[in-house]
Amino acid sequence: MNNIKKIFCEKRSGEIVPYEKNKIQKAIQKANGQIDYAIQLTDHQVDELVEMTDNALDTECPSVEQIQEAVINAIIKKGYTELAKNIHCISS
Repeated sequence: MNNIKKIFCEKRSGEIVPYEKNKIQKAIQKANGQIDYAIQLTDHQVDELVEMTDNALDTECPSVEQIQEAVINAIIKKGYTELAKNIHCISS
């Protein structure tokens, strides 16, 4: 767990915008809603992925690509392969 406070993030356009952890949660929830109901993650599991992602980011201003990579790595680390397939499609 790192204690680096993320304040901003860099969009693909190079624009610097406020870092919003809830956007990570929304992207995971959107992908989660597209997989079979029987294997969908609980809200607690989604929250855990968001925290894993946030903790993996080791800069105050991560890029969107760094955030996306951290999300996918967290999902794979937890073994949620179907979710990993869908999150990649949503965040591309």
